[in-house]
Amino acid sequence: MTSSTDSGSLKEYRTCIVDGVFDLFHVGHLNILKNAKQLFSVSLVGLNTDDFVEQYKGAKPVIPFNQRKEILESIIHVDGVLPINGYDCYTPAFLDQNSIDYLVHGRTNDPILCQMYAELKDNKMYFEIDETPSIHTTQLVEICKYR
Repeated sequence: MTSSTDSGSLKEYRTCIVDGVFDLFHVGHLNILKNAKQLFSVSLVGLNTDDFVEQYKGAKPVIPFNQRKEILESIIHVDGVLPINGYDCYTPAFLDQNSIDYLVHGRTNDPILCQMYAELKDNKMYFEIDETPSIHTTQLVEICKYR
């Protein structure tokens, strides 16, 4: 795990939000949620709505929002789920308004995501966790297309 912060112990009274689509839930999703909960006192999920995913990725998720939300709410490592319907959660103002200390995300080189997270990184409100190798929802969707 790596961090874009210089803080010491993050667990003491710290809240994070792990953002994502969490479509076709897999062990990579579980690992990031588990790691976030180990590092922070309160671990929320910022769950992208179907409309936002379609806007961002060009297609709606395979699993609808309400079902993805129900899956996430049943996981012991998740303290709550916030619907995310736009890019506004990627700002210090959004985190401050919701009493969230850090946005947590898996390591990414995606230029759109890097741009969205830039202000949070500059304000030391971003925490990066290594992704589980070789497991990505996009790859799972492609595999399913050809089976």
